[in-house]
Amino acid sequence: MGGTTATTTVPGIPGDFFARTRWAWHGLFAAVVVVAGVFLVVDGFAWGLALLALLSAAYTITYHGLGAAGPAASARPAGSRWRSTELPDIAYLALAYAVVGVLAWQDPNTLVLLFMVFPQTFLGLRLRNAIVATIVLTALYTTVLLAHEGWSPRALEIRGIGSVAGAVVAIGIGAFITGLVREGAQRAQLIEELRAARDQRDDAQRAADVAVERERLAREIHDTLAQDFTSVVMLTQAAQAALAAGDPEAATSRLAQIDGAAREGLAEARSLVASMQPPGLEGRTLEGALARLTERFAAETGVPVSFETQGSPGGRRSAGADVALLRAAQEALANVRRHAKATSVCVRLVLGASDATLEVVDDGHGFDSNVPSAGYGLPGMRARAQDVGGTATVESGSDGTTVRVTVGV
Repeated sequence: MGGTTATTTVPGIPGDFFARTRWAWHGLFAAVVVVAGVFLVVDGFAWGLALLALLSAAYTITYHGLGAAGPAASARPAGSRWRSTELPDIAYLALAYAVVGVLAWQDPNTLVLLFMVFPQTFLGLRLRNAIVATIVLTALYTTVLLAHEGWSPRALEIRGIGSVAGAVVAIGIGAFITGLVREGAQRAQLIEELRAARDQRDDAQRAADVAVERERLAREIHDTLAQDFTSVVMLTQAAQAALAAGDPEAATSRLAQIDGAAREGLAEARSLVASMQPPGLEGRTLEGALARLTERFAAETGVPVSFETQGSPGGRRSAGADVALLRAAQEALANVRRHAKATSVCVRLVLGASDATLEVVDDGHGFDSNVPSAGYGLPGMRARAQDVGGTATVESGSDGTTVRVTVGV
């Protein structure tokens, strides 16, 4: 039957609860009315009462079976005093009140049926409407009983006090039960909203994690595979030039370097798939990896590269810090290869008591470091340094470029 909702829908509000249990309420009321009608017939009352009881039972079954009252928790249309789903409930309750009134006229003891009608009133109507109906019906039944028994002062006193007490108790119990059901429904809605908010938070966290991982992979690919592919392209061009110049020895040397660069890229790809540390650091220190990197760069480009280490480590660096420094060296040397046109490069690793600094200095023509980079390399280098609590700076001018990355230990 219709629920006691306001202008919003709350699952489980009294009417919605009644809608889920309508068959039990209607069936029980119809059964009790039929039993009352049978007893009245046995006691010698007219068969019309039994017919009225049967009609009430038939109406109840038909009401439920045809689904006269749709979903009870639908909202009230704007400007309407009654919900469309509440109107069939009013028709049902009106018949129930009439049946109880007729039965009570024949036998006042049948007013016990009100203990079933009043709960349905509070479940089927809004609280305000249910209170008004309870008061009106109590007064009406009291009037019927007084007219049946006689308007004596004693009867008026007894019936009046009993009716007022019954109405107060019915309203109190109905309002209490309605409040309990409504509070339970609101709590259920709150739990559902909290669950939805938690799901949204989890979705947002997953999206953020995916973005972070995508960013990490982008940096890894740029600093490893992209550099190796660039080396392969440039070495291939050099090999082709050597062959065109009739220098097979130089071409063979370039082919060997291409093989090394391709193998290095393959190792990097496998490392990314396995989410391991860079293969350049496997089985060797950062200093060893940097020395090997500079040797390879000098062999591939012909640009003299010096590598030096200063100071002594003051503590054990994290694997992430070593990766950040190695990737920074790879990016800086890749930029020298592509843009600087340098004649010499110096790679310096300065180890301090609380930090480690990598410097890559070249004597190329430089660039304007104040202009935001359009590429991914320098921003990726800074982001990687920040990920391990470090910093990355670039100083560039007409006399060359200095890339400096510092991480803590």
